[in-house]
Amino acid sequence: APALGYVTINSGDTPLRVRSAPTTEEDNKVGNVYDGEIYRVLEVSEDGQWVRIDIPELNLENGGWVSAEFVIMGQ
Repeated sequence: APALGYVTINSGDTPLRVRSAPTTEEDNKVGNVYDGEIYRVLEVSEDGQWVRIDIPELNLENGGWVSAEFVIMGQ
């Protein structure tokens, strides 16, 4: 698979929720990431609304999902 590159978190003063699935519908919050942090992209959801990122410090086996609205692609 081609490398998807990196994203920079762009959430201002508010921590960005990391979720175990690309949805806000259930209680799936697994941690936070913070403005200015940079993460490797693992996957982008089909609708483009969510990005799955590798977050070593959260120790998630398959990474975590964040809203694409609050990241800058290609950093």
